[in-house]
Amino acid sequence: AQPVCSHGCESPEQWVCLQCGEVNCGRYLNAHSLAHHGATGHATAASLADLSVHCYLCHGYVEHPRLVPLVERLRALKFGEDAFGG
Repeated sequence: AQPVCSHGCESPEQWVCLQCGEVNCGRYLNAHSLAHHGATGHATAASLADLSVHCYLCHGYVEHPRLVPLVERLRALKFGEDAFGG
């Protein structure tokens, strides 16, 4: 099932906050993920569409070895535990 924004928005582009786990829609719908950052200061979120990680402080996508286990777990949840040999 497709996650729904905490504000009820249905969009293929949902983001999960990496600090608290709240799910919000991306900037191309109602930008609730960006608003969540503004309200909480939580800086990073992962796209549930393409599993990229975005940092609102540096205004860009980030990759780091410490994020690999998280992104792998998101991939397993999205596609199934054995989707990529996991």
